[in-house]
Amino acid sequence: MTQPFLGENLLCELARRGACTERTVAVRDEVGSTSTELAELLKRGAASGAVVVARRQTAGRGRQGRTWFSPGSGDLYLSLGVQADAKPDGLMPVVPLAAGVAAVDALVEAGATAARLKWPNDVMLDGRKLAGILCEVPHPVQRPGMLVVGIGVNVGARSFPGEIAGIATSLALVVGRTVPLEVLAAAWIAELEKWVDVVRRNGRSGLLAAWKERALPSGRRVRVGGIEGTTVDLDGNGRLVLRLDDGSLRSISGGIVEDATS
Repeated sequence: MTQPFLGENLLCELARRGACTERTVAVRDEVGSTSTELAELLKRGAASGAVVVARRQTAGRGRQGRTWFSPGSGDLYLSLGVQADAKPDGLMPVVPLAAGVAAVDALVEAGATAARLKWPNDVMLDGRKLAGILCEVPHPVQRPGMLVVGIGVNVGARSFPGEIAGIATSLALVVGRTVPLEVLAAAWIAELEKWVDVVRRNGRSGLLAAWKERALPSGRRVRVGGIEGTTVDLDGNGRLVLRLDDGSLRSISGGIVEDATS
């Protein structure tokens, strides 16, 4: 039987890591989506740093409208409000990268030492997906620069349905032990908010370097939408740079990255 997520334990873990504990923490047994729930809290006045966590999602979302497998099996489904800005050269474009770096560091701390990033912020381990992140802009008129950053981590799942059985993994399968959800959540929140502060003070270069250090190796043949090429680098805006077959370089700003065999 999985243990309930306790908001008090999360706040204690955040305090232990030196992170802010003056924040809204909403723990739900079941929601459609933690990000939708958090967007409503933000609309009603919740501040940056607000958290929604749920035992189960009935309409969990992935990138580009994909669903996220969200059974009540002790996995982590959490959304965090992050105040960025609306400037193209500011913080907002790289928050997804910061969320990915924070996720890898939290998962490595939990024992998944081989976890790596696939652009922009999927966490992979041995070719299988361990965690995914989705950043959304809720109510831009009411809350300029606010982002909802949702994360789903396969923590306790021991099996997956047929359509994702060959492409997903979990901490339980990799580490072989129970990882307290509050510890994992606090590690991710604290690291993400640390990187947000670093970028505000010092710019993007440190974050971009940290992302590349945690990423799958460059030189992979991939397909993004109708574009196929070899991964080369990130550009200064955090976009994926591909070398196309004609030798030219193309920066990719969005899309699902898939391995290509030709």
